[in-house]
Amino acid sequence: MTARQLRVLLLGVALFAALAPAGVAQTPARVRGSISELIGPVLMIKTREGPTVQVRLLEGLTVLGVGKAVLADVKPGAYVGVAAVKQADGIYRAQEITIFPHMARGSAEGIPRGTSRPTAP
Repeated sequence: MTARQLRVLLLGVALFAALAPAGVAQTPARVRGSISELIGPVLMIKTREGPTVQVRLLEGLTVLGVGKAVLADVKPGAYVGVAAVKQADGIYRAQEITIFPHMARGSAEGIPRGTSRPTAP
């Protein structure tokens, strides 16, 4: 596993941990950045905006791997995430497709605002 793949994996873990239900109702938050440190159950993430945020990992957290895939690996009924940029003609151009495990179905659906590119919706 390359360093980039490890960062993507750990960022995914951090997002699942941040969005996972806890004993009390919490507002989901999206965190984008680079993992700078892991201190016990706390992941330190340096955001793209500059500040470092702390994400507490839940007990019993499941860690999933990241690997390369090709378009043929996307099967009917698969739960996928697509990173895309809206073009001038209004059509989205895919930049990346993530095939999620079935257990992630239903989490973070839709088109989030304020994603990776200035032209993102």
